[in-house]
Amino acid sequence: MTVSKTTKFGSIKISHKVIATVAGNAALECYGVVGLTKKNSLREAVYDILKKDEMVEGILVVEEENGYRVDVSIIIAANCKITEILSEVQKRVRYVLKQKFNVNFTSVNIFCQGIKKVD
Repeated sequence: MTVSKTTKFGSIKISHKVIATVAGNAALECYGVVGLTKKNSLREAVYDILKKDEMVEGILVVEEENGYRVDVSIIIAANCKITEILSEVQKRVRYVLKQKFNVNFTSVNIFCQGIKKVD
């Protein structure tokens, strides 16, 4: 699947994998984020932190009527304020996606799939 965008120079097609990679990197830059995980990890009760090359499995990009929805599943560090981390990750991901692609993202959803103690 791709995101299509038309400019005065022609049309551009951006794959969902590229959007997911940019969103994942933006999320990992935020304080308190230990890593990304698959969304279905919650049902399996196993929280595997995804490696850099598997990062896109923790992010879902969905085309909607007015734009695109991005869902990011993360694991956060223990002893941190969860709501603050989730809010900052959401702001960061939305900002980076808007700056990179200039496409309408209707919603950026951040899901905390687990908490991990970091030494």
